[in-house]
Amino acid sequence: MSSEHESALGAIDRRAFIGRGITGAAAVTLPGLIAACGGGSTVTTGTPATKAPAPPGAPTGVLQPVFGVIDSIDPALSRDGWETYRANVYDGLLSHSPKGELVPALATKYESSADATEWTLTLREGVKFHDGADLDATAVLRTIEHYYAVSPAVTELGLPPKASAVELDDSDPGVFKVKSKTPLPDFGRNLPLWAIISPKLLAGGKAAPTKTMVGTGPFRFVEYTKGQSLTMEANPDYWGDGPYLERVEFSLVTDPSAQLAALRSKSADMVFSVSPEQVPQLNSSEVQVATTDAPLAVVFVFLQRDGRPISNPEVRQAIAHAIDRQALIDKVVLGAGKPLDSFVPAGVYGAITPKATYPFDPERAKQLISDAGLEAGDVLVKMATSDVLTPRNRLLAQAINQMLQDVGISSSVDDVDPTEFAKLFDPKPPWETIQGDLEWNSLGPLFITNGYLNELFAEWKSPEYDALVEKIRTTGDGPEREQAIADAQELIAKELPAITLYQRQYTAATQSDVYGWSNPADGSTIRLGGVYRGKA
Repeated sequence: MSSEHESALGAIDRRAFIGRGITGAAAVTLPGLIAACGGGSTVTTGTPATKAPAPPGAPTGVLQPVFGVIDSIDPALSRDGWETYRANVYDGLLSHSPKGELVPALATKYESSADATEWTLTLREGVKFHDGADLDATAVLRTIEHYYAVSPAVTELGLPPKASAVELDDSDPGVFKVKSKTPLPDFGRNLPLWAIISPKLLAGGKAAPTKTMVGTGPFRFVEYTKGQSLTMEANPDYWGDGPYLERVEFSLVTDPSAQLAALRSKSADMVFSVSPEQVPQLNSSEVQVATTDAPLAVVFVFLQRDGRPISNPEVRQAIAHAIDRQALIDKVVLGAGKPLDSFVPAGVYGAITPKATYPFDPERAKQLISDAGLEAGDVLVKMATSDVLTPRNRLLAQAINQMLQDVGISSSVDDVDPTEFAKLFDPKPPWETIQGDLEWNSLGPLFITNGYLNELFAEWKSPEYDALVEKIRTTGDGPEREQAIADAQELIAKELPAITLYQRQYTAATQSDVYGWSNPADGSTIRLGGVYRGKA
């Protein structure tokens, strides 16, 4: 590493310490559907009680978490902020355990035909929505119809595209059936992604779920003020364990230092993404810090094409060789990450370590730029960054920016305001690269099958990849599908629509009297039904 490179990282580290803290039993016949999460164990530090008190017999107490941005309270529309309510006001048909295993929720049993073209879900009996409507197969059908009607990309949520001629059967109130002309191998894995919405609410029209929320979850919706707060109260008729809290009052605070200040002053009880350099400061008798190694959350640099210089594969390889991933882990995120070469993290069905890798090699990067017929300064990389995307996103972008400049790439960073987050998903955003992460909320290869790289984000044009995606979408689990997933990962590694940086840790912090919290295996979903306040 050059001395200039070391100096830039050192300067970033010094800035990092100034005012920076926190950012925004089922049965199945299809083999291999249940995959354990690749994340490690959760370690809680601080000074919690040696033995947690028992949960209260009835909901009591108020929890005041801080969170960043909620873009919509309609789970079919939200890209950011759904974490706060999808597992609290709403339930899915299946859920994830803290270890990342599929477990029953509104469906107590799920079965598939051998070729994965037919799925049968047995629904939990006696469940009612917060407005009194019954959970039945028709309610599930209405929710899926709503997702199809309003969601800009239903495949992002694991729903099969309409073109696959899916037949939804609600003829038996207690059983929901899905039939497709082509296999739906990840249908079960994707079930936790859906929030089942009250049919009474949906009867009010497409816009009704943007104004209020009605689900079956442990908490009922009370009030949402855009950019300020979200309030929930206990659902006393909840079908599962809990809730143990009488009320949850989310404050929406985008400024990292303000979030940390709220926790320290006890005006907030919980934050969900703690920066690594703050952890030692929070290990006290007042605060508990829970850290999970490598949940299903992977940090990337996404490369936008559209005829720009980085459409040249040699330029993309040069960018990959210019980035010192281990330095990012060690110096920018202070060890809160694990090296990863694959687009698909361990724990997801079909994950492999690809053969094509790009170790840090500045000289190789310079040679590749020359091989592409370009000179230093010919390649412009304008990077978008926002701490709403990834903890310490700005610092990562600044470090990567310096690394690219070190090999002669003209690089700059645009700090995108969290309120303008949606611009990152414009069809042709004004940036060549976007530094962010993906949280693999499905245990299947969702960000391959939903066209994320070639359709939704990076504008990657590859007939070979498109053919592999179609095969992965329409082939039942087994050796043939696993090979196609492996081939897709190898092609991603070769063509580089996205450059993997590392698999990040997940760290949350609570006041010392908060119990029952488990870090999410997917690195995002917030589940507060089992959380309670107490004294040892």
